[in-house]
Amino acid sequence: MKKLTDKDDDKRNARVISFPTNAIVRNRSHVSPKVSAQQTERIREAQTRAWVEDVTEDIMLYVIQNLSNQSVNTQTETFTTDLAFMIESLKALLLRDTGLDHPMLKVIDKLARVKIANNNRKYAYIDYTQILSKDELDKKSTQTLKMPKEVLEKLKDLQNGVQEYELNELFKSEDGDDDGKPDDSPSKD
Repeated sequence: MKKLTDKDDDKRNARVISFPTNAIVRNRSHVSPKVSAQQTERIREAQTRAWVEDVTEDIMLYVIQNLSNQSVNTQTETFTTDLAFMIESLKALLLRDTGLDHPMLKVIDKLARVKIANNNRKYAYIDYTQILSKDELDKKSTQTLKMPKEVLEKLKDLQNGVQEYELNELFKSEDGDDDGKPDDSPSKD
C-alpha cells in the first residue's frame, strides 16, 4: 500500500473554483428555429413531391430500358408524348396515395372506373366514350380480323369505349386462387 505524502494531502483539500456563468457564451446557431404547422406541412409536401419524382424516374428508366430491349423505338416524338402521359399518370398515382393532388388525377377520375362483376371480381376500365365520339369509336371497329373469341370480346368492349383491367389477376397466387395461399385440394391429374 502506498503511503500518502503531504503533496497528496494538499490535493485532497484543494478547493474547486466554478467558472463564472456570466462568461459562458452559448452558440445557438445549431438550434433549429421554431417552425409553424403550415411551414412543416409545406416541407412535408416538398419532400413527398421530391420522393415521387425520384421513384417515378427510377421506374420509368427501367420501363424505357425494357421497352428498348424489346425493340420498341424509344426515339420517336410519339413515344415521348405517350411516355409523358404514362409518367404523369404514375406521379398522380403516387401523389394520390400520399394525399396530395396532381392535375392528371382529374383526367383519371374522368376516364377510369371500377366495376364489380357477378363473381365479385373487380375490373378497372377506361371509358373512352368520355373523350371519343361514337363515330371515332365506330371507325376503330371497321377492321375485322380472325381472332380467338376471348380477344374478339375484348375488342368489342374497346369498340364500346371500355378497356378493362382485372384487378384480382394482379393478386393471384401460383395456384391461380385469389387467396394468395397454396391450393390444398388434391391434384386432378
